[in-house]
Amino acid sequence: RLERNCRGSADRSQTRSTNLKDNQGKTSLQFACAEGHDRVVELLIKLGACVEKVRDHNDRTALHIAAMRGSKRCVQCILQNHPQCINLFDKNQV
Repeated sequence: RLERNCRGSADRSQTRSTNLKDNQGKTSLQFACAEGHDRVVELLIKLGACVEKVRDHNDRTALHIAAMRGSKRCVQCILQNHPQCINLFDKNQV
């Protein structure tokens, strides 16, 4: 369902940013990674979601969140498109 909603937004060419954050600093990409929605992750990256510069309040990127949640396909998708993210640390240096 999340994927269908994202595709619908993309198909309608809405101008909303894929990098908008909630009150905890999380983006749609980070939520998709947390839930293991690899196809949504792929779509958001294609739509221009920022991977390495957008971080939550714990200084975690979408890659950190995907790895912590064990979302293997999300991790693979991020690293295929943004391999430089492998060297990023959160505020705990993880």
